[in-house]
Amino acid sequence: MDFIEQVKSTLYENLKENYKFHCETAKKSQHRFCTYEEFVNSFFNTRINCGGYALEVYARIIPGRYSFEKSVSNLLDLFPFIRLLGNTELLDDEYIVKYRKNGDSLEHHFIKCNDGKITEKNESENIQDFSGWPDFLENAPEAVFAVKKNHDMSLEKYNTFFLINGKDFEETTREAYENKQNSFCYHCQDYFYKQDPQTKSIYIYSRINGEMIRVGTVKIDGDKCIPTIDEGYEDYVSNTKTNYTIGKYKKKNISQEIIDNSKPM
Repeated sequence: MDFIEQVKSTLYENLKENYKFHCETAKKSQHRFCTYEEFVNSFFNTRINCGGYALEVYARIIPGRYSFEKSVSNLLDLFPFIRLLGNTELLDDEYIVKYRKNGDSLEHHFIKCNDGKITEKNESENIQDFSGWPDFLENAPEAVFAVKKNHDMSLEKYNTFFLINGKDFEETTREAYENKQNSFCYHCQDYFYKQDPQTKSIYIYSRINGEMIRVGTVKIDGDKCIPTIDEGYEDYVSNTKTNYTIGKYKKKNISQEIIDNSKPM
């Protein structure tokens, strides 16, 4: 039984009293009352938005007026069963979710890439094949998540997750420095502080292809820690891009063609 079937099955068992009230109210107002199946489908659609559907949680995921990087960090903190795919391999027990957000605005969207299909759910609408990003997200930054299949779907309790408290690289680096940590994790990758014994300058390193590579510099100004990412390593630090071909599609409801998502480009 897949995610949709499990949610609707749970709702089917739990909404009988709600449906009874709906029918009584409709009868008094002389309005048409829907069938129980229609009632359950309507309830499902209003409780799960694009994020809940894509990540397979019984929830609505609501964006805040925060940057794309902070929103990605917040998603990683909220859901332990997701990770950024980056340049790693997609495992057999994972599927792909792509996420876009337009700057600090409330415009964001998730799409689901699983079992040879790319699908989406727009707010309270039905699930449908993905036909292309809306114009306002066409050039927005994109994160590619690997999501564990058959994770805890939290069907017992409905939730709303607000993306409000994620940290960007600068904030994560500063927090680690203030806590006297020699290493920290950001966007599913590990980083290490190293101090030059002669100049006392502090640098940020990460292990790339088995080799420790410098990716940033830390300037200390009094009590302030000011990190900067070295030129050319912005995409590496963000880790939201991937070298895997996930799928291609044509806009405006033209049929899509899925490419094998397990092979490098």
